Amino acid sequence: MIPILLALLAAAPGSFDTTALSVDVSFHCAARTTQSLVLTPETQALLEVPEACPDAGRAWRLMLRCAKERCTGAVLAERGSIARVHGTPAKLQVTPLASEHPATLERLRVRVTSQQPLHVEAEDRRERPLQLSFQGPTFAVSYSLDTVVATGVRSPGPDSAARLVLQALRTDPDHARVRIWSEREELLVDRTLRLGEPVALDCARSAGWCTGKAELTVRESHPR
Repeated sequence: MIPILLALLAAAPGSFDTTALSVDVSFHCAARTTQSLVLTPETQALLEVPEACPDAGRAWRLMLRCAKERCTGAVLAERGSIARVHGTPAKLQVTPLASEHPATLERLRVRVTSQQPLHVEAEDRRERPLQLSFQGPTFAVSYSLDTVVATGVRSPGPDSAARLVLQALRTDPDHARVRIWSEREELLVDRTLRLGEPVALDCARSAGWCTGKAELTVRESHPR
């Protein structure tokens, strides 16, 4: 599988040097699935739990950094860390943080396959910001996403505490891949959209985030 480089979390002027980790994340469920990632200490990688696992469809994130043959990191869900990742690059352990935890964590294996020095220029450190706009009969809200890391947003309705998790990644100058999960971590949207072109959002599957009909549009947050 081709490694996927996820965007950096923080933006700062000037270039910088870091270490890129090539990581294989394997789910040992009814069928074994491996996701190959490239990440640095400044990144979080998206982990999509495969269909063969007990927590299928959930969206988690992986953080990992290694120094002097010791690695530390975490698996995160929307509400925070759910497991600790620790050990050496050759032998990492995934330890759930609570006695009651998602069963898939016990089937998760993380392995560092290589470490390479990486020089990042200032222009490469962050993707151009994207904005996701939602419009319904009684609301219109917009959210700026500075990176491709999933971002949680609360319902615009005054009587709802429901949340959605949003992610957007530019695929070319005119399109972006948009993924949206409900608070139950069910995948609602996974589409490549043209910037500025509205599409329908199925509020019935949003777990109360919106009702009726709504439209979703992705565009540059600060077009040049």
